[in-house]
Amino acid sequence: YYQKPFVLWISVLFYTLYLKGTLAQNVSSIGAPFKSKENSGLLVFYSFAETINLFKHEIYINVTGVRELLDAFHYDCQLLPEERKKLEEIEKSPTKLRRPFIVIESNNRHTRRMVAKKLANHMGGLYMNNPPPCLHRFRESFLEHAILKKAFYSLSMYASAVNVTRQWYNDVVVMAGFWHDQAAYSIARTHQSGIPPKESSIYKWPSDLLRPDVAFFIHSPPPRFSRGAPINHVMRKR
Repeated sequence: YYQKPFVLWISVLFYTLYLKGTLAQNVSSIGAPFKSKENSGLLVFYSFAETINLFKHEIYINVTGVRELLDAFHYDCQLLPEERKKLEEIEKSPTKLRRPFIVIESNNRHTRRMVAKKLANHMGGLYMNNPPPCLHRFRESFLEHAILKKAFYSLSMYASAVNVTRQWYNDVVVMAGFWHDQAAYSIARTHQSGIPPKESSIYKWPSDLLRPDVAFFIHSPPPRFSRGAPINHVMRKR
C-alpha cells in the first residue's frame, strides 16, 4: 500500500504556490467543535469517527440535509449482506488476487479527471470519482457551511472506499482525487506563509481510510495566452 506522504506534501506545495498572494479563509472563526493536527483552524479529517461526530454535534445535526446525508451513507453506500459474504469468501481464496487501486491527483481537476479516465480505459479498469453516486445528490447541500462541506467530502471518501472494495477483485480501480485533494487544499490555505516539513504528522493518512496502492500527482501549469499572460491572472483583472 501507498505509505509515504510525498504525494500529499508535493500537492500542498503546488496548492500553496497557487494560493500565495490571496487572502486565506479564516477557518478558525467558524466556531466548530473540531480538532485537527497542529492547527485548530485546519479543515482536515483524520478518521471516520471524527467526521461522523462533527455531523452529529448539536451545532450541525439539525442543519438542512445533515440527517438525510447520514441516512444515505448508512443505507445506500454500504455493502449489501450478500456482497459482504461474497467478498469475505473471495478474500479467503488463495488463488483470487485483488487488482490495484490507483489515485490520480492534480492541481487541475479537468486534467486529473481526463488522465484518470484514460488510464482506466488503457488498463481495462474502472474509473471512479468523488463523491460516489450514493452521495452525489448532496454535492451542493453544504456550500454555505465550509466545515460541513469538508466533512461531506471526507464522508464521501469512506463511501468511495466501499465502492473500491466492491470492485477491486474484478477490475483495476482508477480514482480521480481522493484524500490528498481535500487535505492538500486545506493545508495550503492554512499555511500560506510556509508549509510544514514532509515529516510533519499533518500529512498522516487516516488509519481507517482505504489506501491506494499508488498515487500520482500531475502538476498542470495554468494555460497561457499567446503573449504569455496566465488566463487566471487576466480573469482577475476583469
